[in-house]
Amino acid sequence: FLNLLSEYSGENSLSTWGIIAEGISSIRNILSETDTDDSLREAIKPYLGSFVKLQVKLLGWQEKPSEPHLKALLRPLILALSAAAEDKDTINKALKMFDEQTNRKLMIPPDLRSVVYTTVVRHNQDSVFETLVNMYKTTPSSEEKLSITTAITSFKDAKTQQRVLDLIKTDMIRLQDVGYWIAYSVMNRHARQLTWLWIKNNWQWLIDNLGNDLSFSRMPLYVAKNIAEPKILADYRQFFEANMSPTIQRTYNQGLEIAQTNIAWRKRDSKKALLWFSKN
Repeated sequence: FLNLLSEYSGENSLSTWGIIAEGISSIRNILSETDTDDSLREAIKPYLGSFVKLQVKLLGWQEKPSEPHLKALLRPLILALSAAAEDKDTINKALKMFDEQTNRKLMIPPDLRSVVYTTVVRHNQDSVFETLVNMYKTTPSSEEKLSITTAITSFKDAKTQQRVLDLIKTDMIRLQDVGYWIAYSVMNRHARQLTWLWIKNNWQWLIDNLGNDLSFSRMPLYVAKNIAEPKILADYRQFFEANMSPTIQRTYNQGLEIAQTNIAWRKRDSKKALLWFSKN
């Protein structure tokens, strides 16, 4: 995969860029020395920034007349990669667009909202939580609610993470959307342990309210996909084996295999990945 990155020609292929984005995310999440270590993430940023720079310039932020549909689909993916690389122009543009929408000077295009909202959360945390909550309450659009969920579950500080988790059992969130809130929260490495604790403490509530829903049966997978440390795997096994049911048996087994693979991958390649990105 690293060879693919270094040799990629930069063509506008949505599927190829999707594979690259997913690969970068996996490397960043699994191959860091620990969940809290930033060394690999910091090493990836300048590489990723230079890698997507041309695409950001070609695609821009606005849809062009007679633009191929695949380019429109590619734009938010490229901008999300650029924001992850901490490109200042991308970040500033996202902050400006959010501010203009908040002040009713602009409506952010639907396909860019997730990128803009998530970037704002990562770079303007103090003031944006209540704004996003109010937006979530007032929008009738399920797509808009999902974009807001992606962003609002991305906070770094524990106090705000807890406020996010406290919303899950309120009337604000429909039961059919709870799975999104949990899945995105556990993907956030800063909120992962707090979310796992929330799941364990609220397991009976999840059974009572989501027991027949697909999102409940996938709960072990939401957790396991992000496990790369043996002590968390041990807790995962202990909890789910003590609370096993036919509903989650299959996804628990799948999750166990995924987590074991993640741990082995980190042990084998974390140092190699850091060295490669540091050199490139």
